[in-house]
Amino acid sequence: MLKGSNYIRDSGLEEAQENMALLSIWSSNPEAVLSLSIEQIVATAGDGKLRDDNECSQELRAFLAQVPSEKLAEYADHCLTVRFDKSGIVCKT
Repeated sequence: MLKGSNYIRDSGLEEAQENMALLSIWSSNPEAVLSLSIEQIVATAGDGKLRDDNECSQELRAFLAQVPSEKLAEYADHCLTVRFDKSGIVCKT
């Protein structure tokens, strides 16, 4: 959000996403995080720009280490069957 902007948020969700890292959201509301797509999860991790060994990939790895194996299988299947930006690096992570 730009300083001085008259943009009014209709919910606190955007502000929470700007101020809370993926792992913080995960610890406070795991059900909400598990309902997100893998693309949304990546966007929430770090700066949302997944690259080798950056903040986003480190936080994503820490999150994936805590996720139930069924959800990991779902994420892997999604990466292999649905074309999206960075699907290859998500699988590599």
